Amino acid sequence: MSIRSSIEPIANWFNTLGTPEPIVHWGHPLMMGIVVFAMGSAVALAGWRGRTLPTTNTEVAMKNKALD
Repeated sequence: MSIRSSIEPIANWFNTLGTPEPIVHWGHPLMMGIVVFAMGSAVALAGWRGRTLPTTNTEVAMKNKALD
């Protein structure tokens, strides 16, 4: 049994929903752009905090460096 034969009924069901073509075409790239932006912002913030916020508390400093 091929993968295509097992996935095709599911794809056909989704085709019956009548989702507009622009949503089908641009939906995934838009959602992935949001994910990349959100994750990139979180990582950039963690890196900035780890490099610019001096602390004398070694536990906090280790946590900040671990997040980098």
